[in-house]
Amino acid sequence: MEAAIGCTSLAAVALLTRQCLHIGSRAAQPHRLYQDEDGGTTPEPQGNSRSITTAKLFMNAAAAVGTSTSVFRAGHDDRIGPRSLPAAANPRVGLWLLLAAQALIIGNEAGVRERYKQGVGALASAAILALYIGLHDFMRGSCVSIAFIEMNCVLVISIACLTLPRRPVLYQDGRLTDQQNGASIISLLSFSWFPLYRHRFSALENLSLRDLPVAPLAHRIRPLRQIFIQSASDDMLMLRLIKAWRYSFYLQWALTMLHSMSQFASQYLLQRLLSCLGPPLTQHYAMGYAVCLGLALLSENMSAGWITWVTQAKLSLPMTALLKGVLFETMTKKRSSQQAKPKAAQRNDVFSLESLMSNDW
Repeated sequence: MEAAIGCTSLAAVALLTRQCLHIGSRAAQPHRLYQDEDGGTTPEPQGNSRSITTAKLFMNAAAAVGTSTSVFRAGHDDRIGPRSLPAAANPRVGLWLLLAAQALIIGNEAGVRERYKQGVGALASAAILALYIGLHDFMRGSCVSIAFIEMNCVLVISIACLTLPRRPVLYQDGRLTDQQNGASIISLLSFSWFPLYRHRFSALENLSLRDLPVAPLAHRIRPLRQIFIQSASDDMLMLRLIKAWRYSFYLQWALTMLHSMSQFASQYLLQRLLSCLGPPLTQHYAMGYAVCLGLALLSENMSAGWITWVTQAKLSLPMTALLKGVLFETMTKKRSSQQAKPKAAQRNDVFSLESLMSNDW
């Protein structure tokens, strides 16, 4: 019962996270036309966009179900017999988490042609996972029903990856904007093992932040500025800022919660690891607790870094730039209105003087 509740909670959290990210990306990014290099615009067909949205939904749902099933299977194997590694360090769970991360990136990355390459990489990951499940379960004949569910999820993800189209190059105002919001460092780390995705990232030491596409600050502020302007003018300034940056606030709170949970998990696992070093019957769990402790410390440090990045790049800098722009526009409007009043008065005076001079005395 506890395993079923845990798997259901994991699937619900994964689907809810995917839907929140999808709503956030759809609300923060305006609908843009595909522009050719000569400036001609071509709108995206509605049927094509709906099919892509459906494929992303099936892909993320299958990844959530497959990951929860693998966690249940790892816990079931752990209860059957003694294992040297706990359920969290199972290679099947690691492969499913990698595939789920790739599916989430494909569904929410704003790259244009990059999504097609990411679909090829996710298809290769699904093929490797299917080969692992086939060799580990179907050949041995163990837990065929659970393996059949996982194979169906892998098949759904593979079909969804095959339906991703190769989109044209996107231009805006005569400039190439194909990768301005494209591949992030998460996608580079998730897809860097695949040699056909990017040749220069085939080796891990070649990963560099300098190779990431740099988006100008004005390009990042533009959708937030539209949301800020479209909000009701009678609202308070703080409420308008919260409406414009609500998804960044949600992301910051989620990362803070992940950081706190990682700190608690690292302290708990360190205590369990120290308790396993004494009795000889529990020494085979020491390696598993050590691996999980390393993962908890890694997630703690990564979440701390991402909290700093979200606070500075997603909240502080864009909000400061937007407030400066609003203040500049307000001062410009006041100055222009103040300059327009004396000119109007001067025009009225000149008109009255000319009328007096034109009269016959």
